[in-house]
Amino acid sequence: MHKNSPTNEELSKKVAELEAQLAKTQWLHDKENIGSKEPYTPYYGDVTELNTDRTILDLVGKETLKNLTSELMDLLDTSVAIYEKNGDYAYGEFDSAWCRLLDASSRKLCQTNDNKIALNCGKWLCHDDCWNNSAKVAIIAKKSTDIDCPGGIRLFAEPIFVGSEVIGAINTGYGNPPTDNESLKEIAEKYRIDFNTLKQKAKAYNPRPDFIIEIAKKRLKSIAQLIGEIVSRKQTGQALLESQKKLSLIVNESPFPMTIADLRHEKVQYWSQNAVKMFGHSPATVSEWYELAYPDPEYRKQVIERWKPYLKTARKSDTAINTGEYHITCKDGSIKICEIYAQYIPNHIVVTFNDITEPKIAEEALRKSQNKLRTLFASMSEMVVMHELVFDRDGKPVNYRITDCNEAFTKITGISRNAAVGRLSTEVYGTEEPPYLSKYSEVALTGEPYHYETYFQPMDKHFSISVISPEKKHFATVTTDVTEHKQSERLLKNKNEKIAAQNQELNQANLELFAAKETTEKSEENLRFLFENMVQGVVYHKPSGEIIRANEAAARILGLSLDQLYGKTSLDPRWKSIHEDGTAYPGETHPARITIKTKKPVRNSIMGVFIPEKNVYSWININSIPQFNDKNELAQVVVTFADITEIRNAKEKAEESEERLKQAQHNAQLGNWKLDIINDKLYWSDEIYRIFDCQPQEFKATYEGFLEFIHPDDREMVNEAYTHSLQTQKPYDITHRLLMKSGKIKYVQEKCKTTFDKSGKPLVSEGIVLNITKLKEQENKLHQYSKKLEEANATKDQFISILGHDLRSPFTTLLGFSDILIKKFDQYDREKIKEHIETIYKTSRQTYNLLNNLLEWSSIQRDKIPFNPETTNLYFLVYETFMLLNDSADAKQITIEIDMAEEINAVADSEMIKTVIRNLLSNAIKFTPERGKINVSASKSQNFVQVEISDTGTGMKQETLDSLFKVGKIKSKPGTNDEHGTGFGLLLCKEFINKHGGEIWAESEVGKGSDFKFTLPRKLEATD
Repeated sequence: MHKNSPTNEELSKKVAELEAQLAKTQWLHDKENIGSKEPYTPYYGDVTELNTDRTILDLVGKETLKNLTSELMDLLDTSVAIYEKNGDYAYGEFDSAWCRLLDASSRKLCQTNDNKIALNCGKWLCHDDCWNNSAKVAIIAKKSTDIDCPGGIRLFAEPIFVGSEVIGAINTGYGNPPTDNESLKEIAEKYRIDFNTLKQKAKAYNPRPDFIIEIAKKRLKSIAQLIGEIVSRKQTGQALLESQKKLSLIVNESPFPMTIADLRHEKVQYWSQNAVKMFGHSPATVSEWYELAYPDPEYRKQVIERWKPYLKTARKSDTAINTGEYHITCKDGSIKICEIYAQYIPNHIVVTFNDITEPKIAEEALRKSQNKLRTLFASMSEMVVMHELVFDRDGKPVNYRITDCNEAFTKITGISRNAAVGRLSTEVYGTEEPPYLSKYSEVALTGEPYHYETYFQPMDKHFSISVISPEKKHFATVTTDVTEHKQSERLLKNKNEKIAAQNQELNQANLELFAAKETTEKSEENLRFLFENMVQGVVYHKPSGEIIRANEAAARILGLSLDQLYGKTSLDPRWKSIHEDGTAYPGETHPARITIKTKKPVRNSIMGVFIPEKNVYSWININSIPQFNDKNELAQVVVTFADITEIRNAKEKAEESEERLKQAQHNAQLGNWKLDIINDKLYWSDEIYRIFDCQPQEFKATYEGFLEFIHPDDREMVNEAYTHSLQTQKPYDITHRLLMKSGKIKYVQEKCKTTFDKSGKPLVSEGIVLNITKLKEQENKLHQYSKKLEEANATKDQFISILGHDLRSPFTTLLGFSDILIKKFDQYDREKIKEHIETIYKTSRQTYNLLNNLLEWSSIQRDKIPFNPETTNLYFLVYETFMLLNDSADAKQITIEIDMAEEINAVADSEMIKTVIRNLLSNAIKFTPERGKINVSASKSQNFVQVEISDTGTGMKQETLDSLFKVGKIKSKPGTNDEHGTGFGLLLCKEFINKHGGEIWAESEVGKGSDFKFTLPRKLEATD
């Protein structure tokens, strides 16, 4: 009996409503409806060909945009459009017959074959509404828009950001086309479409539930973010490439040797060709450079110490810092003296070498000559005095001042040097008039030397005096005291010989000065040699444009002879030159012509020059410099260019190789990392960021930052492995877990190798990370399966033993009673025979039920029973089962109450769950005494529905509770009215509930009854 039984009419209505709802989404169960659309091209062609902005179109690409939006169209089956910021189409697609019909019809309203005119005519309704009212508004407002579409559906648009700047928008149509005649007539009239055709297209559209539309909107937002990210990365990559190209050209074009060092990794990143040519070295690291250029350890240490303060200064300066002069040992063993300049750019140092070896050698020779002269000046026995004339206001010499003198002056005159230098001659010698002023003035002003002998009365000495003028208005006197030697020819001869020797030393000094001059001339010869032998091409143009001079490198790079170059201009039609994009490079725009017109330099112009003999283009980097005469008129134009073909090709190959490496790492889920131990800087490849489920901006690029991603239980093990590797200088190979921010756990295999310097100090660690999560999950599943298999084998024997006993007992009864009937058939009356036959039948029926349950359980184990879960009304299943068993309950006067809502649903296979309910209700009736009660109830949680069947029966001991639902513990006991069962009912219940992903259990107390409970999922799980 049941208190709240629904009527048949209510049940039929309920079933009809459920079937109507199911029919609306039935198409979702057919995989052929997803992604199976035929390719479609509008009759008017591809409007993306009119795109002039091309930011999204070129940097992302049409094929990538198609792939990004394909899943969105699978979900909505409408239309999608991606716009540049100026409204140009980067991509468009129409999937549904409804959207295709309305777009094509509104395009025909424009009455023109020109798409450019049509886009601006205001009659292309689909375009105007999608752009002006949806995408354009999203771009201006910088936020999503969601509006009604004149075509009867809705439009959702999302702006596309790069940083804080909007570069475009993406929008899509969604919703179900109208089906009422009034709306369809209005649309048919607006778009000039046949009403019946429009109605047919509306009915053909498969409706989308709200949850699918919400998923599609979120997907569209993700697509907008992804497009922005792709554009941002491409723009950043192009800017970086351009900067590197410019820097490389500057370094190679510089006449000075240059090198660029990476301060983060202490590596030499680039050597200019001049640097390699001068020093012969091309080391890979800074430390290696120090060892090669400064082989003496002590000098090397001094150089490094000298560099430290300059490096700090360079970091703070915007200009190059002169760090001083250094002696650099070249590869051939020669020594170069260089001024070294340091220029800091972010994370790098640009080092420029100024070779001053030859000037330094000349300077040293001059210094030695000056030292000799100074020594001679100081050691001469003759009195040497330097003077300068003193003039009056009219410019007439009136005196002279002593500016310098040697020691002989003091010895001969008795006047100290301090008393003489800086004072007037009249003050020094105590005379009223300057001695010999007229003669000295004539020598100082004309430069003509003079020699005389005189008796100087203030000192009572005879002097032999030579007067010379080292510079105008100055004179020097070389005075010999001949007082004591006037009469001695021998002493005079010795004196003359001494003077001759001194003159010879002066001549030697002059010869050394001439040698320094010859060195300077040699430098000019070297410049000519450099011009003729340098790898860069050099061409001189007249102001009229003709080539008047060129080196061999220019002829070789351009594929011509020097004779073919001379007299040629950039306007010559035989030149075949192109830009980097493949367009023609007109002669009028050649850097030489631009410099002739503007009289200004043109730098770093890239040109492709066709070489007929090789039938290829050579790529050159051109610089054009004007040179002027004394009248500031253009004298000539110097054009230098370097062959960058190999660099360009190598760069393209390197980019292709890097892209293949990234793709290979992504496919293998294998990433690589590099740790600069000195600076605690950690680099991760893109794939490691994907493995660690994080973005670069979310990660602190240090070793400690890496440890934060390690599972807390594995951090100590990972750290110990790395520390032990540093101590033993051996690589390591470990497996550990990662803990994602979402709480998800991943397994990775990590290998690492560290590079050490000569002293054993660790420098750089490099390693790889392989995502082995799926492999680990498979291992765990295999382990669990193996464990279950062991448990199954352990219970198999016990199960077979119990099954054999349960089958043997009824057969014993059958054989016994059959034997009695055969032997005593003639002796028994009909009642006795009937009694025995009923016993045989009853036993046969029980044995049949046992075998039937056994076969059904076996089919479940082998997954042979069909399993079709779907959203099912549990109330109807319970009520249907109640009606089947109500007679059994009435026989014992047992009341069954169904205490559950009529609309409660769960995901279930109806036949399986009816079997579960039937077994549990049958058991409740079996073990409940007469006039007892049974209650069936249900409750809902977030993910599950729980069904409970409770009774007021005999209850069970804990030992019996523990053996329920176990294969090896099958045991049937008679009911309160001696009802018998097979013992397999609860085992089948457990298998069926497990199949649904639910749980089943029992609670009981002897004498108070039992509660059997099971759970079922409320929603269908997504499947692959």
